[in-house]
Amino acid sequence: DQFTRTSASGLIGSGALTLCAEINSRLTGGANAKRILTLTDGTSNNVVALEKTSIDRIRALVINGGVEQASIISSTSPTGNIRVAMGLNTNDSVLYVNGAEIGTDTSLAIPSGLNRIDLGQSSAGALHLNDRIRAAGISQRRWANAELENLTRL
Repeated sequence: DQFTRTSASGLIGSGALTLCAEINSRLTGGANAKRILTLTDGTSNNVVALEKTSIDRIRALVINGGVEQASIISSTSPTGNIRVAMGLNTNDSVLYVNGAEIGTDTSLAIPSGLNRIDLGQSSAGALHLNDRIRAAGISQRRWANAELENLTRL
């Protein structure tokens, strides 16, 4: 599955965010990360993303002005149905996978100018997930941790 929506600044907003997705992961490994859901300004300098790493761990990534602000990575490589969610606000990000809090980052800046949504790939049309995306969503507010836990519970 792949999808791109440009001129999406009204859908993304300019502050707090929640990204969530449910995938059915059957493919494993690879040389590069694989993007599930990516918000950008059309470049790799300002990015908010949910992805699978090259060793199939789930990662929440925030890059602002070309500088990595947050990288929260699961310690295991889940397969099958996976529900992920990232809550994001200034100096406050968290990643949940399948109902469990994976980690937090409390010192980050949210990139501005996010106006592009890519599903199943990066904004450069690379880092293809090549797997099944069952659902994805973006909210213009940072959901509470209890809500993220419930949302991602299988």
